[in-house]
Amino acid sequence: MTPTPTFAALTLAPSDLAALVVCLGLAGVGALTLLRMTQRSVMRLAPAGALTRRLWSSVSGSLGGRRARRSAPPLRLGPYALERKIGEGGQGVVYQARRANSPTPLAVKLLAGGHSRPGDECNRIRQQRFEREGRLAARVSHPNTVTIYDQGRTVDGVSYYAMELLDGLTLEELVTRHGPLPAGRAIHILRQLGAALEAAHARGLVHRDIKPANVYVCAHAHPPDLVKLLDFGLVREVTRTGDPAVSGANLLVGTPLFLSPEAISTPDQVDQRADIYGVGAVAYFLVTGKTPFSGRNTVEVCAHHLHTPPPPPSVHAPLPADLERVILACLAKDPKERPATAAALVRALEQCDAMGSWGAADAQMWWNHHEHACVETSDDQKP
Repeated sequence: MTPTPTFAALTLAPSDLAALVVCLGLAGVGALTLLRMTQRSVMRLAPAGALTRRLWSSVSGSLGGRRARRSAPPLRLGPYALERKIGEGGQGVVYQARRANSPTPLAVKLLAGGHSRPGDECNRIRQQRFEREGRLAARVSHPNTVTIYDQGRTVDGVSYYAMELLDGLTLEELVTRHGPLPAGRAIHILRQLGAALEAAHARGLVHRDIKPANVYVCAHAHPPDLVKLLDFGLVREVTRTGDPAVSGANLLVGTPLFLSPEAISTPDQVDQRADIYGVGAVAYFLVTGKTPFSGRNTVEVCAHHLHTPPPPPSVHAPLPADLERVILACLAKDPKERPATAAALVRALEQCDAMGSWGAADAQMWWNHHEHACVETSDDQKP
């Protein structure tokens, strides 16, 4: 199988730092934010971020075409038998697993590097961030978010959480392999993504990392084309308490190709409308196969988000005018000009003429025809 191309990672070269300071300084970014950007690498510089990509995409989709290496014999983690490693990254390792006396497979994610050692502040923060991710994901109980079954620490202090094992493709994989989606299918997917965000926002959570690699489309769910929003690792709690070093609430975080302007200029003030911008960028990708902006580096991409109007999606692919208006409204520079809530976005999508032109029968037929896409990828190790 030919390896799937992915978005190229954007890097911030030292020579670009001055330009970034000027670019963001024009947008009113404070010196403290710029200092933190320089000192800490908290941005996810590719649409499929390191662990997120390896975790969720590797559950059943392929981004690299390399065969998974199976563990032998099965390891044990608390009540779970870890059958095979399906992903790993800088922050965690993910296994396909089963709970004792249960035939149903699931996914178990555990913190890379083990437990927090006494006096190691960095490891303490990593462990708290990891546990926070599982806790916040579990808080959003919705059909369009991944289900968290269990969370805890082993007797030797290793943090983990167990979640449902998914079967399908991320939106990045879907579009990269099979091309832009018809308007009806894009609306069908975006409405579900909006519903997931509505549930998260109702609980005071801003996702902050909406991108194609964090949205999963399930093949064998009922109905097919069921959407799952993934990765709550960068969530901001609107009424937050606790250590800002753990939540990253005051830091510039996210994936540059899908960042809202305010996430760049005032990251400590982002609200649910930043996620609406992210949905607009994802929608743009779904119907065109391209991101709204590109650049040679992070500086250029951030500058475009701040100052450049996005080209209409219809420049790249035929698109109904009403859907194009919804997408461009989501991508407005001023948050006040976007749909005010995820619910308002869903209503706008439902008013498009192509609404209802893609249904369960269409999805089932598509997945039946492309069954090999999931069969091949279910055993592939992500890069």
